[in-house]
Amino acid sequence: MTQNDKTPPMQTLSSHEISTDRFSIVEDKILVHGQVRPYSYVKITPGVCILPFYQGKIALTREYRYPISSYQWQLPGGCIDPGESPIVAGIRELHEETGLVAEPEDMVDLGWFYPSYGSTNEQIFLVAAHARSRVEPEQEVSEVLELYLKSEEEIKQLIANNEFCHAAGLAALLKYWTRRDLGLI
Repeated sequence: MTQNDKTPPMQTLSSHEISTDRFSIVEDKILVHGQVRPYSYVKITPGVCILPFYQGKIALTREYRYPISSYQWQLPGGCIDPGESPIVAGIRELHEETGLVAEPEDMVDLGWFYPSYGSTNEQIFLVAAHARSRVEPEQEVSEVLELYLKSEEEIKQLIANNEFCHAAGLAALLKYWTRRDLGLI
């Protein structure tokens, strides 16, 4: 079989899904190379990561992340609600987390990526936002974060020092900087 074949190289024989509040764990039995094997992965609702520009700087958040028990630098983001486009979700999440206000015409689609397609089906859409103003944010109770405005050089230093480790944020920055440097935006 070659990669150009239309037939998937793995066949699902059975599937069991265990749902939690934010994601599901899928436990499948698959047939691959004539053998039955278990395959488990995490099923996650599509998300959006926003690269916000405000007052000539990039807006970052510093948020406490419970799973790793530490504050982390990151870009705003969250789940895309059913029926919502990545642009609309980006505008909503930007306002909720940071209070930054943007309209659809202020947004730039940067594409999407899979952060770890060997262990999850999660797809994260990336958008840049040129925020017009700032109002009071409407953060969820579980969000413990503050907004910071940083220059591109300051962010590059955070990345170089391994202080900015947010995968979706790194992808958004790379896609934005690459498209900008190629004259595409």
